[in-house]
Amino acid sequence: MLDETFSTGVAAHGAILKAFTAFVVSRAIYAAARLDIADHLIDGPRSVDHLASKSETDSFTLYRLLRTLASEGIFEEVSDRVFGLTPSAACLQRGAPNSIRSYVLLLGDESHQRSWDELTYSVRTGAAAFSHVWGRAAVPVLSWSTRRIDFQRGHER
Repeated sequence: MLDETFSTGVAAHGAILKAFTAFVVSRAIYAAARLDIADHLIDGPRSVDHLASKSETDSFTLYRLLRTLASEGIFEEVSDRVFGLTPSAACLQRGAPNSIRSYVLLLGDESHQRSWDELTYSVRTGAAAFSHVWGRAAVPVLSWSTRRIDFQRGHER
């Protein structure tokens, strides 16, 4: 019985930790979308140094970002420091038929993220966190956000 309780407890801890740290993967996906990494891989796998040059980023830090995403099946390290697309990463390409890049950019935008940071405020008060953070209703800000992102073409305006 003790072994079963221990195993269940470890599994429960693991499930909570995985769920709680999911925001790291979410932010990494957002960063990759903002940096157009999937678009830089459209012609095939590329080295981190090449991708860093194209995206104007630090090679070491970009490598860590891509390793994080590869561990989740988003991008693939095909050889040492060389990354390619996976079906999931292809969804981050501009204009791809199955692209969700614009949606990722919208939900990852500061206007959404700061509001979610104040979820406790909403639960305590029943008031919208968005209004609390931004001092106005969500509709005008979302209108501004969607003007910045062209959902049909999958790119920022």
